[in-house]
Amino acid sequence: MESLVRPIAMQLFTAVRLLHEQSIVHHDLSLENILVSQPESGDGNLEVKLIDFSMASQRRWTRHRRGIGKRPYLAPELHSGSENCDGFLSDAFALGVALFMLVVKDCPWNSTKPGHCRVFGYVKRNGLHAYLQKRKLDGTHTRLSDLLSEPFAELLQGLLEPDPRRRLTLGEQDFSQGHAPRSVWDCSWLQQQS
Repeated sequence: MESLVRPIAMQLFTAVRLLHEQSIVHHDLSLENILVSQPESGDGNLEVKLIDFSMASQRRWTRHRRGIGKRPYLAPELHSGSENCDGFLSDAFALGVALFMLVVKDCPWNSTKPGHCRVFGYVKRNGLHAYLQKRKLDGTHTRLSDLLSEPFAELLQGLLEPDPRRRLTLGEQDFSQGHAPRSVWDCSWLQQQS
């Protein structure tokens, strides 16, 4: 399944990075707002399109406003009320949730709001790797850590990092100077051949 998702992930990361480089934050990235189609060329390659820019803004630094994004996809810092939430990093978090859902076919948690979801609280305290070792694929005895490759789990860990200062970026030019976190493009999972 991961090999089928890899080209989709690469297109998503590229598309959102290009939006960010045009100073556009989507604010509502979710599976519901990602279309995958086969172009008329019929070459077998899938094409990804982002839709629903009704919540998009040209303000990179923001705070959470009601109506922005879907609960499982919201980066946890958006619940802090701070005006210094980086929209680029919150979009990256949402893409991590979308990738998780594409491969696992289930949502990782219901909400990232403090006190609203025990599962996200567990991830925040213990890390995503501990969660993947504990959680089983619905209806089976298979642990997610046995299902997901280590490189994919590392990519998810970087995107779903609760601390935005340690979260993976999408390789935006704004992060190329200074002490930026690593980019998704540094992850070995994206460099593997499908």
